[in-house]
Amino acid sequence: MSKKSELALFVKVRQSQSLLIFLVLLHSVSALSVFMIAAVLWFKVALWFCIIGSGYFYWCRYQNQSYCFAIKYSPEFLWQLIGNDEKPLNFKILKSTVMTSFLIVLHVKTDNTYRYFLVLADSTDDESFRKLHVLLKINPENKDDS
Repeated sequence: MSKKSELALFVKVRQSQSLLIFLVLLHSVSALSVFMIAAVLWFKVALWFCIIGSGYFYWCRYQNQSYCFAIKYSPEFLWQLIGNDEKPLNFKILKSTVMTSFLIVLHVKTDNTYRYFLVLADSTDDESFRKLHVLLKINPENKDDS
């Protein structure tokens, strides 16, 4: 695809309801499984505190909108991430990025740091999710081998 024919893309990722449901179910099942294991009481209590701490940590991240960001693609600047601080961060998409029909796990390299970003289908509008999915599939030259 020539650079002139490529269109710019802007995807705003919002809070995902399915992510919240997943986090609640994951921590509930974990707490239930700790209750059912045959172990001494102090070990069960320690595991419960770990699960409660993890649940609190992810709940605070969800409430602080840590999972909200925007992805911008343009032929001039390639890929940019705009977080809550509104400062654009250039990145390269790695080949280890995972795409399914309901989620995209972006594995990116920013400067010398590797990061993951989760884009669920319900965290953005259908058309933006589809465009991002298609752009990631058809533009292998934007992917880094690292």
